[in-house]
Amino acid sequence: MKGYTQLNHEQRYQRHLLMKADHTQTEVAELIGVDKSTISR
Repeated sequence: MKGYTQLNHEQRYQRHLLMKADHTQTEVAELIGVDKSTISR
């Protein structure tokens, strides 16, 4: 079983911008290339 994946600084910034632009967590995860559970943490 794999451990948790943490977002790096750039990914956190991308997440912030995408969420501010009203993208869903699932969309953000797909665009950044991580699992959607990583975005919800």
